Amino acid sequence: MSVYSFDTEIAELVGVNAATIYHNMQFWINKNKANNNNYKDGNWWIYNSVKAWQELFPFMTIRAVRTALQKLIDAGLIEKGEYNAKGYDKTTWYAICQNRQMDLSETANGFVNNDKPIPVSNPVSNPSNDCPKEQSHPTELVEKAFNHFWKVWKQTKKDIGKVDTSPKESTFEKKWKPMFNKQYFKTHTIEQFKQEVSDICQFVVDAHNVDGFNRFENMQTGKFFNEKQWRDQ
Repeated sequence: MSVYSFDTEIAELVGVNAATIYHNMQFWINKNKANNNNYKDGNWWIYNSVKAWQELFPFMTIRAVRTALQKLIDAGLIEKGEYNAKGYDKTTWYAICQNRQMDLSETANGFVNNDKPIPVSNPVSNPSNDCPKEQSHPTELVEKAFNHFWKVWKQTKKDIGKVDTSPKESTFEKKWKPMFNKQYFKTHTIEQFKQEVSDICQFVVDAHNVDGFNRFENMQTGKFFNEKQWRDQ
């Protein structure tokens, strides 16, 4: 299973699809900078076609990729360039807008923003050494994780043009808290909890961004958490 990452601050600004592409651009532009590649006109660049972007993110359509790229440009997060050696080559070059980048945090988000894909973690049957049996319940972290999930859930529904009527407070009290209760933290570490939150959020994005019939598009949070399909991936 592929795992994709994004910054929630960027996602709130331009949507999950655009944030995912932006995170990928950041990674490769930083790599080019480290290797002293593609430095032109005072900036570091990467290049790709829309089709290549779509193949990189198969849960997006060509149209969705174009829309996401335009959102990044309109928001002043990236700029386009033309540095192709051959005139018929229409591959587009992209750079991070340096002034805008200074306003945004590039540190890792507590749950989903990582430079490398995170492997899927499976629940363990016995506590590990870094998860003592008497570990107190991390109430504040559980609440913070839910708020992060809620932003992703709402933004994803918005991105596909669906109205979501899931009640936030009820979802937290009846679904989220019982799932991540004291018993959960007797058999899982904090890192495993963070990983599961990351898996949940990524599954939300992947499940809602597919072509054709999508049974998730009108799904509310109650059924989503009853099925727990992210654990099967």
